[in-house]
Amino acid sequence: MSSRGRLNARILLDLMSEAEELTARLRLLKRSSERRRVGARRLKLLRRLRGAVSRPGDSFRSALLGLSEAASLDRDERLLILALFVRRLRKPQPPIQGRDLLEWVSSRPARDDLAGRARVLHPDGRLVSGGFVHTDAYAPEHVFDAGFRLNDEVFKLLYRAFHGLVFDPNASESRRPTPFASWSDHLLAYRALTELAKRRAAKLFPLSGWAEVFSDEERPADELGRLFDVQAALLRAREEATSEAVRLPIVELRHQHRLTADEELILVTLLLQEFYAARATIELGELLRLVARGEEDLLKRRALIGAAGKLREAGLLVVEGEAEGKDLLASAWLPPWLGERLLGAGDAARAIGEEERSKFHAYLQNLESSEDFYRRL
Repeated sequence: MSSRGRLNARILLDLMSEAEELTARLRLLKRSSERRRVGARRLKLLRRLRGAVSRPGDSFRSALLGLSEAASLDRDERLLILALFVRRLRKPQPPIQGRDLLEWVSSRPARDDLAGRARVLHPDGRLVSGGFVHTDAYAPEHVFDAGFRLNDEVFKLLYRAFHGLVFDPNASESRRPTPFASWSDHLLAYRALTELAKRRAAKLFPLSGWAEVFSDEERPADELGRLFDVQAALLRAREEATSEAVRLPIVELRHQHRLTADEELILVTLLLQEFYAARATIELGELLRLVARGEEDLLKRRALIGAAGKLREAGLLVVEGEAEGKDLLASAWLPPWLGERLLGAGDAARAIGEEERSKFHAYLQNLESSEDFYRRL
């Protein structure tokens, strides 16, 4: 991009930032003369901005117009995208309440026509339904207090356009995955995946323990779900690119017990819990919420952590006894031998046999509690 083109884009962002600052000042001013002066300045800025986002210019504005033309967005919707782009640049927590966003880009005070102009932010509107903007509003009447943030891919495109960089959404797919150097390298990559799963659970289930731990998470559940899927696919691709000479105990366990992705995620989460948290146990209900994709999916996956499920039947999961029918509240942890094996200490050739596993499983069934387990060690 030429220096002049980049300057034009920078001025555009500066004007948008100034409009936000003037909007905030208007809320505090009491004297009518000051309100008229600041309001006139703000109105002049918004007129310039509306004209700027309606005409092609540098690569930044061309990218903004290209986005809007693809979805038939109007001038006000383009202005909202620009405002959210600036918000993402300036704020460590980018989501902004719908009411504040409407005030920011409105020519008149929001109270004059708040309900009428809010339609552009409705869940079925072009901005949200088209994927340009993420929100936790699930009904039209929620838009005033709901949070809004720019889609990550839209932000990347505009940011690269600002710097004159080529935007290729498929670039990452063309690169060869990096093989894992060791079992610990693999486990640390898995740690990032478990963190995404926890944050997704925090947004999907606001009354869960995950929601308490990750109360600062601002991204919506659907975005976290997409990030999780991308990271999971990358993890599998890196596994496939890894030489057979590099032993990956998690993969060995997967093949030996034919574990599903959800069962594997539960076990690895418990393993990492022992090292990175103050307690080595997690309630079964929280483990179920960790792998669920929604409220209905949570009910369907109940068997995963049930007494007849593979994890407990095979002795891969130790569960503290609870009142019958209330085992979702029971604490779960990994048996010591499994933790050692997943940490690379065990030998696959000396893996526990079926007879030994059955005896160990019977032993676990007779435990009264986690304290009883440690007393018997």
